[in-house]
Amino acid sequence: MAITLGACPREPGDPPPCARAPTVTVATSGQKVCQLTGDEDRALAEPTLNRTFTRYGLSNTDLGASFEYDGKLWFLFGDSFPTGGGAPNPLCGDAIAFTAATSFAGCPLLSFVAAPSGTFQSPVVPGIDLGCYDVPLHGVSTGTALYAWFSTGCMSRSILARSDDAQSFSAVGTLSDCNCDTTCSAGPGASCLDRSCHFVNVSAAIVPEGAAVGLPGDGDRLLLFGSGVYRQSNVYLAVTSLSQIEDFAAIRYFGGADATSCAPQWSSVEAEAAPLFDTTNDNGNTEPCVGELSVHFDTALGRWVALYNCNHTLDAIRVADSPWGPWSAAAPLFESSSAYCDYIFRPDAGCPQLADHPGDEEAAGDTYGPYAIGSYSQVTDAGAQLFFTMSPRNPYNVMLMTATVSALP
Repeated sequence: MAITLGACPREPGDPPPCARAPTVTVATSGQKVCQLTGDEDRALAEPTLNRTFTRYGLSNTDLGASFEYDGKLWFLFGDSFPTGGGAPNPLCGDAIAFTAATSFAGCPLLSFVAAPSGTFQSPVVPGIDLGCYDVPLHGVSTGTALYAWFSTGCMSRSILARSDDAQSFSAVGTLSDCNCDTTCSAGPGASCLDRSCHFVNVSAAIVPEGAAVGLPGDGDRLLLFGSGVYRQSNVYLAVTSLSQIEDFAAIRYFGGADATSCAPQWSSVEAEAAPLFDTTNDNGNTEPCVGELSVHFDTALGRWVALYNCNHTLDAIRVADSPWGPWSAAAPLFESSSAYCDYIFRPDAGCPQLADHPGDEEAAGDTYGPYAIGSYSQVTDAGAQLFFTMSPRNPYNVMLMTATVSALP
């Protein structure tokens, strides 16, 4: 199914199309397909398919945003550790893996970018700090080049980097900067006072030229969906021509829909970006709550799909007919209580020990980072079966998940 950007057909007397939004229903809440990383699935008491410590010296990691490059599906993992710390990074490295399985056929076998010694190789961007909480966010392919966005400064700034081999990177420049205390002593986002930054976390999507109605620029367009101060933000949208990916001055930010025509309005100023939807009341919160996010056009569902975590309390899904909306209300993508004491640890609940990272023995298994794998989606009688990665904190490794959703009208 081709990507569509327009609104639903209107009938006489209908309100403007920007006043309408689809409704998303989660028919089957998120279910675990497999544990994607680590050596042992402690919930099943059996080795994982990928045995990442045995094969690559990678004991623990999180996140797992994915994109296609060079005919393969690539995964970007966050703070990554060998057992107990140590080489290749005594603090927090990251990891990059790929699989030939660009469509779902069970738990995918991953190959990791590795050093000559065979251990996983953390990506390095010269001049950019990639310590704890400084992680790869998402990537796109532009022919032979791979572009990836990274957070740095304790998730207070995002940068774009380029690679021609998925191993060595060079910095292109800063996309968004919250001007925070970057020491991370109080945690990511704790000292950020600048609320005009909206793209510190980034999810990217490419829209082919023929489907780019309503989007400024020329040729194929690059859409950037972002959130700002960590877990204190809504979701925002920016666009540029894919051919101008390295020219930040060419970026245009969605500033809301015109009240009369409902046409999207665009600004060259990041601070003038308007939120795509309000997460203030998601799951009883009293302020915006988005941290990690993933947005893509889902061909099986025929809608734009946004997945995000709201603080530590909710992994949510919203859908829309156009990238600028209107977006549906949030629906819970995953109910963590259904997995407590199975593959997610909950303190004081008599759970078996699931920790696989030193120091996490009593950490709550708060879930975060739902990253869709768009090419894995499948059409079902109920709508679409979606696949996504998710990090439960305890155990500190990445799960491959699936959920069945529908969208009306």
